Amino acid sequence: MRPAQPRLPITIPVALAAITFAAGGCKVSGITFDDPGSTGGFDYCAGSTQKVARIRVQPSQVNLRVGFQAYIEATPLDTLGQFVLCAPSIEWSSANPSIATVSAGSVMGVSAGKTYIRASSGGRVDSAEVNVTATTTGSITIESAPAALLVGQTAVLVLVAQDTDGNAITPRSIV
Repeated sequence: MRPAQPRLPITIPVALAAITFAAGGCKVSGITFDDPGSTGGFDYCAGSTQKVARIRVQPSQVNLRVGFQAYIEATPLDTLGQFVLCAPSIEWSSANPSIATVSAGSVMGVSAGKTYIRASSGGRVDSAEVNVTATTTGSITIESAPAALLVGQTAVLVLVAQDTDGNAITPRSIV
């Protein structure tokens, strides 16, 4: 007598998340456990038949200032629009790194302009438009100013520059 086949979907709790294997989803095969003293584990994607049909990048447009960061998320999807658990890793690139750079979805504004950040996985690509604007100085405050100076004396002044939103601007030449 054959053992009964499990009913799908099967949900396996993992720490604070759950992995669900459903018909047509990520197939699990070739699971091996290493010796207790080993640093290895098991490959839950071995034998996976899921293919990446498209990549969804969100948000599709980002506006940021020079020196600021924004985060973009890329999701590999199958033909049904479902997340592909066993997708190849996401590769990130910038069409113009002199305007914005990207690393693991973290976008940094480098100089004013417009560029595109691309995410690719499994031969599929999507992109987000990135508009970088120059940081505008809103105010400069003098700190540590002495109350009085005699002729010939010098003093060290500390200038604190802030943008129009009140964020500190990184040190640079002020002319």
